[in-house]
Amino acid sequence: MNKITVLLSFYLVEEFKECFEQLGYNVIWADNKEELEEKIRKNKIDIALEWQHSRTDYTILNLVRKYYEDVPVLLALNWNGQPPENFDELDYADVLSTPFTAEELREKFSKVI
Repeated sequence: MNKITVLLSFYLVEEFKECFEQLGYNVIWADNKEELEEKIRKNKIDIALEWQHSRTDYTILNLVRKYYEDVPVLLALNWNGQPPENFDELDYADVLSTPFTAEELREKFSKVI
């Protein structure tokens, strides 16, 4: 069985990478935008997780779309717990409430992959 490869935001700390690996996912992560973009360019990604950093910061979505148009990107509602007002205009596959459980994560992943 092939593992799902998850792209995590550079806004997250390395412990998130380790948690996702313990859940059985391959993880692409870096602690800065430049290094993460290089990894995005060089690796196959099955799904990406944008950690909502501010009201209008769509960094992961924009980086993924620069190289892949068909990779689903989930928006983790970390900023204020609500999707952006223009959510329907953005290209996110779905939202993920925070905090989330491993089961909620698996359900969302299976829904959009």
